[in-house]
Amino acid sequence: MQGVADEVVRVVGLPTGARPFRTTVDYTGVGDIPVNKAADRSRRQFLQRLTMGDLLPTGPAVVDGLDLEPADS
Repeated sequence: MQGVADEVVRVVGLPTGARPFRTTVDYTGVGDIPVNKAADRSRRQFLQRLTMGDLLPTGPAVVDGLDLEPADS
């Protein structure tokens, strides 16, 4: 649990605009980053099909150092 608290403190301490869309604390090493990336892509496409793409963040989102495709792509 301390790892989660440390990550919250790290993210809150980042300047506005530099905070990641998502961050993970993975104690298991199962590799959830690719799963989250695929889920984000699917969610983005679904919202765009519903013409609700304006709910998505614009520009690139960085998740654990991986650049996700921007919502407007």
